[in-house]
Amino acid sequence: MAGDHYIQAALMGRWGEPPAKALRKRSIAVRMKEPAKTFQTTPENVGKENSLYPAWLEKFWQVYEGNFIRASGGLDAGALQPGDETYLLLHVSALKPRKASFLDDLNEFQAGNNLPAFTQTDLPIERVNAVLRTLPYAQTWRWRVLLPPQGERFIISDRGLCEFGDLDPRTGKEWPSHGVFFPFGPRVGVLGFRHEPELHRRVFRPLDFSDRLTLNCGYTALLNLRLWEDAERFVVAHPSDRALIETIGNGAEIRLDPDGPYRFRPFGFLGD
Repeated sequence: MAGDHYIQAALMGRWGEPPAKALRKRSIAVRMKEPAKTFQTTPENVGKENSLYPAWLEKFWQVYEGNFIRASGGLDAGALQPGDETYLLLHVSALKPRKASFLDDLNEFQAGNNLPAFTQTDLPIERVNAVLRTLPYAQTWRWRVLLPPQGERFIISDRGLCEFGDLDPRTGKEWPSHGVFFPFGPRVGVLGFRHEPELHRRVFRPLDFSDRLTLNCGYTALLNLRLWEDAERFVVAHPSDRALIETIGNGAEIRLDPDGPYRFRPFGFLGD
């Protein structure tokens, strides 16, 4: 079926079955917001619009797409190749500019700063400009690879990310480290957050994905809930998790491990 994917079909296919099929043709579970429905389909059929990008911009996305999917598999296995960090960074920097609604985001900023509105003619090059603006900013983030506990899986939204802010349970105040969670597969995702020299103990190294932590009970569900809340149109899950996404956001209590989000790191925060 024709159309331009604003969330990569191959990325959604990492949640699909069976593994023997091409990523774009695997079966995935999808929950839509409007109209509200849950169903199974293939990545070929969701997350796209006709004539979303000109041909030259599709080629620009393709510069990193294939290598990003390969690098995601390497991150899953804990075996990145030299230079793979660049493809991960390109992916996270391009997620928002790829959005179907990106012109609305641009013009909301323009209006808030008394600047002239962009048009559909401006949009393709402004998507690229936004990627180029985001890349150096993302290079200043700390990165943490998150793994769900055995038997649990992440979902992914049509935005490919969710934003987070931590609360310090000891004071009730917001922890200063805010960031973004990017699921790269049902069993792996990365957390990007600002480095705070006065708060973070580890030495800061740009593009360092060596910090791998397994989540404690409740935190996979918490991140999945944030992904659903931040989704514009839909979320994708492994076919076995169809019932999970059908009930996500129904107000059920999420019980978080009192030791904090990470196994073998008590009393921490997602972005500590």
